[in-house]
Amino acid sequence: MLASAIAAERGAGVLLLERNSVLGKKLRITGKGRCNLTNSSPVSDVLDNITTGGRFLQSAFHGFPPYETMAFFEQLGVPLKTERGSRVFPQSDNANDIAEALRRYMEKTGVELMRGRARKLTVANGGISGVISSGTEINCKSVILATGGISYPATGSSGDGHKMACELGHSVTPLRPSLVPLAAEPLVTAPLPVTVRPSRGMPPRSRVAPSETLMVAPLSASGLKLSTA
Repeated sequence: MLASAIAAERGAGVLLLERNSVLGKKLRITGKGRCNLTNSSPVSDVLDNITTGGRFLQSAFHGFPPYETMAFFEQLGVPLKTERGSRVFPQSDNANDIAEALRRYMEKTGVELMRGRARKLTVANGGISGVISSGTEINCKSVILATGGISYPATGSSGDGHKMACELGHSVTPLRPSLVPLAAEPLVTAPLPVTVRPSRGMPPRSRVAPSETLMVAPLSASGLKLSTA
């Protein structure tokens, strides 16, 4: 959504092909429906807290740092707030506000919306020539392939984009979950589930910050730092 609107704002004729009945379907459920859209820490601190792939993300974070992300969404009419751990949310605690702001931005910049599922990218003379959707080829000179992940097929994250990239000769690294719970024998006997904050008595080399939370369920534990340990 954001890429299409920026491309249109810069003068390109843009068609966004959307397979879901609503735009930003996965975005609308992020952060437990609140949308933790960025972190207000300096770029260097953000990169230091990315356990793998931080170097790959350097150019993206320096090109569009957190403070610019915050200013961008506020300019789109979404008031923001910063909570513990420097996490940034819409003041409404409603992820729909972020998705709707992007939808309005698309409309303002003239992005054309078409419902359909991209199945294949076509190539001619060494370059992209079109997109196949529902048996019909949509002609184009370039494509922004928003692959998403493979974590939630019901929202569109079904791996289609990775498959199309592979068909064009791109290499795709093995895909694996980035946020997962750890299953175990019963951890505690107190009523569950419960959310707790780490104690200051954590081991000196622990990667768990005092601002993080830990969700303890009958047979599992989950949390941002626990998931990346």
